[in-house]
Amino acid sequence: MPDNQKKHDEILAEAKRFRDKCIEVNSENRRLAVDDLQFLSGKHWDSRDVALREKKGARS
Repeated sequence: MPDNQKKHDEILAEAKRFRDKCIEVNSENRRLAVDDLQFLSGKHWDSRDVALREKKGARS
């Protein structure tokens, strides 16, 4: 393998590791942001809680 191609492969591998780390580190923040957006759109209850409340006859 030419040295130039090896250098490119190393850079690409490093970039992929960096991307994976960013996804890992930011995943909780993204999940919480989705929860916030759902709450703002009117979805105030988790689907399991809604089912439990409906089963008990309570209004959500």
